[in-house]
Amino acid sequence: MKLRNLLLSGIVSVSVLGVPSLSLASTGVRQMRVNESSVSEIRLAPGYGINISFIRTGEVIEKVWLDNPSWVVLDVDGCLAGLGESKCEASSARVLHLRRIEPLSIPGLPSATSAQLTVITRSASFERRLSVFRVVRASSPPDYHTVEVVPPGVPGRLVDVSALERGRQEAIRQNWLESGSLLDRRIVQFLSLLAAYRLEDARQKAGISLELVERLEQLGRGEDLGFSDGGKPSVELQGEQ
Repeated sequence: MKLRNLLLSGIVSVSVLGVPSLSLASTGVRQMRVNESSVSEIRLAPGYGINISFIRTGEVIEKVWLDNPSWVVLDVDGCLAGLGESKCEASSARVLHLRRIEPLSIPGLPSATSAQLTVITRSASFERRLSVFRVVRASSPPDYHTVEVVPPGVPGRLVDVSALERGRQEAIRQNWLESGSLLDRRIVQFLSLLAAYRLEDARQKAGISLELVERLEQLGRGEDLGFSDGGKPSVELQGEQ
């Protein structure tokens, strides 16, 4: 099997013989469950912004506190009392946008490398929820542009880990995957992360796509993947962290 790594705009392109169009590029969305007993981390790099979306939960943002606005600017997608709009009869915001700026000197505000962001949201049944985030400075941008807050009761997709491992071994046996290659190491990392993380979080940390996970499961269960003969589809994955 020929393996070619090309560094293009921070993405490593890997060609794997016989593997059909598996895109490992990040979706740019990181799903996150938040609750009142935990603090979720948001990393901000110079010149980059991060969205925090409550669209999936169906909640409306009622109030936001940013404890250190000296290096973070905050905006929303709709009406929010005390932010932007001079008069807001009913809150309609569902997405927060955070952007890092050059630090400003604000009298009375000490210098800090992190800032606490507190968000009060309201559901359709008028239940209020508190979400707390710790915004920290990062030297490089994360592999996502949006944090999607998901409802606490939404279960993660069940994964057949045994089928995934069999699929990996079969791909190696068929020379579709080189053992120890960059792609293989990411798959091994993903399998290891499944012991402690949900599928979505594990695959994002490992830098692989849901399509690849599904195809490995299919291969491990002996299902027909519909390979085309003679093709050399491109597989894209993020550069090593």
